Amino acid sequence: MAVLANGCLDLRIACHVTVALILSCLLLALHLIHHFVHSMRVAPSTSASRGEPVLQPTYFTSSVYVSAARDDITTLIHGFHAKHYASPGAEPFATFKTIWLSQGWKWIHFLVFDDRARFSCLNTTMRLFLGKPSLAKSRFFTDVLLERMVKTEAPFTRVVTLLGLYTLLYTQPVAEAPPLLSISHLPIPIGANFLSLSS
Repeated sequence: MAVLANGCLDLRIACHVTVALILSCLLLALHLIHHFVHSMRVAPSTSASRGEPVLQPTYFTSSVYVSAARDDITTLIHGFHAKHYASPGAEPFATFKTIWLSQGWKWIHFLVFDDRARFSCLNTTMRLFLGKPSLAKSRFFTDVLLERMVKTEAPFTRVVTLLGLYTLLYTQPVAEAPPLLSISHLPIPIGANFLSLSS
């Protein structure tokens, strides 16, 4: 009986040791996996740092952004028109500034901080103030029909276009830490496929 008891005891000890060894191996494996996962680094990115979410530059040339921005610009034009008729003696820029601030346009410069996406955002928005993308090259939004600057367009539309471009260019933050990308000009090709500013 003692032999059988010792054999059972030895078997129980062996089972406990085996289970403990398996659990130790599992814990070690989990620790290694945990360490590996937390030490993994994402491939270097040219635009995002410190794990910040970044809007891709192509978003600002997509129909989602372009349609919404065009609607916002139209709302700005209509707001300027209504406010100017409500108080005809007011200075045009003061009226425009009031509407610009009340509609939240002052936050456009803080929409995105990444350089590539910021360039795309500002470039697209400024071009939208001038008009709509050319149908031939609207995929890249590099060409724009200057529909809002022609003489046949209402004066209110042309005034808001000019004041909007001016305000976008000259309200860009320059002394921020970290510095934000700013655009100094907007290239507008004039050719056979574009409406001329003098027409």
